[in-house]
This record gives sequence, C-alpha cells and structure tokens, in this order.
Amino acid sequence: MNRCNFERRSILILIWFIVLVAPSSAQSNEPQLSGPKPLHVAEDDKLRPATAPPASGETLQQNRRQLPNEASASAAPYYNNYFDTFRLGPGDVISITVFNEPRYSLPTVTVPPDGKIDYPLIGQVFTTGRTIEDIGREVKLRIGEYITDPSVSVNILQIRSAQVNIIGEVGRPGPLILTRRMTVFEALAEAGGITPMGKGSEVAILRQQPDGSISVLPFNFDQAKKGRGFEQNAYLVPGDTIVVQGNLYQKLRQVSAFTSIAGLIRFLFFAF
Repeated sequence: MNRCNFERRSILILIWFIVLVAPSSAQSNEPQLSGPKPLHVAEDDKLRPATAPPASGETLQQNRRQLPNEASASAAPYYNNYFDTFRLGPGDVISITVFNEPRYSLPTVTVPPDGKIDYPLIGQVFTTGRTIEDIGREVKLRIGEYITDPSVSVNILQIRSAQVNIIGEVGRPGPLILTRRMTVFEALAEAGGITPMGKGSEVAILRQQPDGSISVLPFNFDQAKKGRGFEQNAYLVPGDTIVVQGNLYQKLRQVSAFTSIAGLIRFLFFAF
C-alpha cells in the first residue's frame, strides 16, 4: 500500500511539473534532455564496428565471404564467420553450376519448405540447414558417377530465411528479412527510423549466445546520426531483436498539450 501511494504521489508530482513547464517551453526552444547512461556491456560481448559497405558491383557471394580480422574473430567467431557458414532455409535462392555442363546446372532454385530440390540426373538433394559448400560437395560426388571430374559451384543469390525483429518506438516495427549484411543503423532506417517518442540514445540489441544466454548490446542511434559512436554499429545476426524504448516524459508532454489534467490522470492510471 505504501509503495502504491508513493508511486501515485510521484506521478502527481510529475504531472504538476509538466503543467508548470509546458506553457513556458512553448515560448522557447526545448532544452536537450540527457538520458540515462547506455547499458553496460561486458568486453567479451562487444563486436567490431561495421566497415564501409562493399563497392557497387560486388556480388552477394563476395560480400558474404569477407573474412574478419583476428581481433574481431577472437571476440565473437560464431558471429564474424556467419556468412561463411550460413545454413540455408526455406525461401533462400541459390544457383548450382556444373561447368561446361549447362544441362545439369540450376541457374536459379528456391529452397522449398521441405528443403528438397529436384536435381537433373541425380534426383533429390536436401538443402535446408546445410551450407553451400556442403551441398556442392554432395552434388560433385553424386554427379561424378555420370560426368568425369565435374567442377561444381553453389552460390547464394538471395537470403530470405534470415530475419531480425525490431520492436518499440520505430516507424514500422516487426520482422525484417536480412537479404544482405546489415548493420543496426541500417536496420533502424529500414524500419522507418525512431519515432519522436523513442529514446534514440538507448537502443538495445538482444542476441542469443552459443551457450543459450542472452547478451544486451547498446547502440546510440542519436550519436550515429551525427557520425559518432559507430564502434557500436555492429552487423546484425539472424535472430537478433532490436528494442527501441519509449520516452515516458515525451509522451506525457504530448498528451498534456491536448488534454485536461483529469484526462492526463486517467491516461497515467489506465495506460500503465
């Protein structure tokens, strides 16, 4: 009961503060609010910053084969080597080429829900959950029974099975398919950016580690827009969740601009 009274008293004090401040703030520029300090992340959880995007004209296959440096690999090898060990899923588009044998090549094939593709001469090949290198080895081995020393190449044309989730104060929250390597900043831009009610300085990326634990990686979107803090702008991993927290103070300021005190009190008690 005491805690409830304390919370109600705190809310009423906040309302009174808004009532006093709102009229004066309308006559002058709003002061820049300083938010809480960014979430602390252990040194082992920090990832290397994203580098500049590859030059135009490079293929997706070249992009996904970029190797990390030793420092970043030691920090998170499971992450940095992701595009070298990407496992196909339903919806991904690949090509399988047998050089000098166009009859036995598949220029474009979409991985079906059951993962089985029909291949000329050798029958079905299972693809889901496998790397392109693994699939290439199988095709080379099986088709080698009919063709002498075949040269087989498997390439990813489009990734559709990998996605991240973006929740909170963004223009278009929801799942986002990673059709290429994408940074946190790029993903937020794809989601319509952060709304005026969002805390751009306190974006969090939730990431599941190999041992099953969840790490929280901070990202300051406001600083990134100014060209600073890009050491936090890591590449995303499928399964990541980006959380953009709401700013209660800004919400209360907006509500107080078009509602009465009684309406504001109802908003506070019924919205939380």
